[in-house]
Amino acid sequence: MPRAILVVMENEIVCAQALDFAAELAQRLAAEAKLLMVVEPPPAANRQPELERRAVQALDRLASRFVERGVAAEATLRLGQPRRELLRFLAQRPPFQALIWGSGHELAGGRHGHWLEKTAGLLECPLWTVASRDDGSEGRGS
Repeated sequence: MPRAILVVMENEIVCAQALDFAAELAQRLAAEAKLLMVVEPPPAANRQPELERRAVQALDRLASRFVERGVAAEATLRLGQPRRELLRFLAQRPPFQALIWGSGHELAGGRHGHWLEKTAGLLECPLWTVASRDDGSEGRGS
């Protein structure tokens, strides 16, 4: 079975350090990278086409960064409630070797927690978050 890692991003927020970490991990595992951007649709329906256009362009640029490093990459945009869209995406594919949070902001989202943090227990692979290199951290698994 081919190896693959999944990089999940939310609402066009991307952490360069997370992408670097994911590309390096994919190289080490001889894995392909799947990029998933989950975006909640805007309340105004007339803004959705512009949002989709921007997100697809961003995903194309991000995928090309992996390809430049010799890692096959495939990008997908999902519009909807992020947790639900991630679970649907995962249900349609073989298990990943790792899931990397590519948006960079902390998952500890206050009193109620971040949707991905709540989803971590349902994953069949490790979830990695990547901190800024300013603090010397490379990432942590959960």
